[in-house]
Amino acid sequence: MSSLKNDVRWWCGSIRLFLAALALMWVVRLGLWFVSFQSVSAFCQRLRKNDLRSNQPRVQGDSLPTQRQVLRAVTRASRAVHDPTCLVRALAGWALLGRHGFAGELIIGVSKLPEGRLEAHAWIQDDDQILIGAIADIGRFERLPSISFPDL
Repeated sequence: MSSLKNDVRWWCGSIRLFLAALALMWVVRLGLWFVSFQSVSAFCQRLRKNDLRSNQPRVQGDSLPTQRQVLRAVTRASRAVHDPTCLVRALAGWALLGRHGFAGELIIGVSKLPEGRLEAHAWIQDDDQILIGAIADIGRFERLPSISFPDL
């Protein structure tokens, strides 16, 4: 019976995490359509500052999600969002990772295409590992300076 109880807790936790990722992904997507990037990124920063691992009482036996589970929830949620650009996925993933106590740097890079147009890409990186937004030729993107936020 204990195993079944643990399985149900895990399943409910996974569903909650997916729904949180889905809601956040839609908030970011709609936010980027209707308000400024600065407002959306500041909102995501506020979410990151409210780390669930450190300041929320947990129910006994309730486990915290792993980094892999958070990343999987963001990936799955992005399938249910209209036009989930790399920026939408990166901002939502960055906020959700931080909210669950995981490190990650939001990086935005630009590259000039041969025909002269600029192309941009956003990704989340922790040390040398790309967590969200990995593409084959990511090295061609020149990183923009890190985004800094005033104390919120």
